[in-house]
Amino acid sequence: MLLLLLAAILGLSGCSAAQAKLLGMLNGQLFIGYDTLALPGEAVDVKVRLQGGSMLRDKPGYVVRFYDGGQLFKAAETDDDGNACVSFTSQQSGDVLLSAGFSPNGFLDEPPPPTNVLVACRPADAPMIVVDLDQTLVASGIVDVLLDKARPVPDAQRVVQRLAGQYTIIYLTGRPDLFTIRTRQWLAENGFPRAVLLMASMSDMLSGQFKPRVLGGLHERFTNLRFGIGDKASDMRAYAASGMTGVMLLNVADDASPDDLWKQMRELQALPPNTQVVQSWRQIEQVIFENQQFPADQAQRQLMDLAGQREQEQQLKSMPPQAHSQAGGQASSRSASSPAGHNAGTPPRTFRHGRHGLGQGLPASSQPASQPQ
Repeated sequence: MLLLLLAAILGLSGCSAAQAKLLGMLNGQLFIGYDTLALPGEAVDVKVRLQGGSMLRDKPGYVVRFYDGGQLFKAAETDDDGNACVSFTSQQSGDVLLSAGFSPNGFLDEPPPPTNVLVACRPADAPMIVVDLDQTLVASGIVDVLLDKARPVPDAQRVVQRLAGQYTIIYLTGRPDLFTIRTRQWLAENGFPRAVLLMASMSDMLSGQFKPRVLGGLHERFTNLRFGIGDKASDMRAYAASGMTGVMLLNVADDASPDDLWKQMRELQALPPNTQVVQSWRQIEQVIFENQQFPADQAQRQLMDLAGQREQEQQLKSMPPQAHSQAGGQASSRSASSPAGHNAGTPPRTFRHGRHGLGQGLPASSQPASQPQ
């Protein structure tokens, strides 16, 4: 899906204005800064990339000036891939927001405005939380972000702001880095804290190993990676491999078929131990701040119930109209005669968080499991 989207955007050779809007290009150029994390006293690479034109060609030979606190500290020339890279070292913990820009020399028109690079310098034992974007912070996905239609998942902004008071937040997404500018814009416009944003290169996307590689590198340098929040089972496996507790925001599509639900249930069965499966950011807040537990087997039972309910609905739809009342009467009789049965007293299903934002999902009445003291 993302590769098709990229091909469509790069193919807008006759629609430069549309391409510029979708990617956040200015003055016909795409100028991106890459955030990074550092240990105190550790030299890290600070990188920017310049591309331009309708097919986003890399632009070598342009001198980039890097500034720290408004003071020029280094310069570098873009290479054949459009990248300019300098070394930077911070001796103390804290966020350093560097800026990078060009002189007008060499540009036919105005150069792109400066871009920022966030260097988050932290001690090795700083507590950290990794957060996915699509279907986790964004209720839908990158297409809606590009079209200015995306909304945040309810409570996500409030909880992430609270988390940022006690943890270093790392936004880790498989989106291609061409969407860096639009991604930062969306996060800022929706009230999310400025934090390190790590996005995939084209080669990362093709390999399918972006998140495991990045998380593995972080795990080698930082010893207190606490939680990883996302919506995919593959995310949970990558988090667990780096010693983190995975928190999976379970999305159930409004039109999920019984087969879809059984497939999701099987995915939950294969999750790493201690993965928490939640339905909302309020429950994520309970996991992290209140030590509540939402075990995967609880969500599995709920998916099983929902699959059974939808199978019954499908069976009723396939019956002749005159058989509906008989089937309904038999179901009522079974329920009345089996007070201890599985479906006895089952409350009407209300739903919290579906695949496209607020929609159908799992029962809102589900409660966290008790946490041993």
